[in-house]
Amino acid sequence: MGVARSLTNAKLLQRFVTTVATGEGYGLAAFKLLPRALRDKVEVQLKRREVPEFLDVPIDTVQFPEMVNLAARRLGVSDVTGHHIWEWAETNFDHKVAQRWAGKAPCLYGCEHASVETFQEQKKSGGLNILWQVIAHHQTMTRLLAEEHESFPQSLARFFASG
Repeated sequence: MGVARSLTNAKLLQRFVTTVATGEGYGLAAFKLLPRALRDKVEVQLKRREVPEFLDVPIDTVQFPEMVNLAARRLGVSDVTGHHIWEWAETNFDHKVAQRWAGKAPCLYGCEHASVETFQEQKKSGGLNILWQVIAHHQTMTRLLAEEHESFPQSLARFFASG
């Protein structure tokens, strides 16, 4: 949301596309389809999806896959099954965004794994992409830290001394 706020303040954000948005004016049709007991459990997750006041651009959602993902986690599916459901939800979101929005704006800003197809389609149309990557993969971080330690062995001692 920090990036969305900055882009909004700079008048650069034209549309916000997300999985689930709640709050005034944003209904959740898929949410109403869930059994009451499950809705109660998912409701806590949905509170974190409220649209902030500063976001004054059109908001589009791809709700159903994320609702399935949230429900599965609340039902306690196995880690493997949960990962498959998450993967399905992410790639479904990406596919829908690619179909609806790739090539229709000069630049798209996307998050990690949920932007692969969207970015491919955007690039084909000559548009620009900006990727938000929270953190490098743990294997990459381990390799980088090992390289740093090899080059600067004193850095590890300083790290532990400062803790």
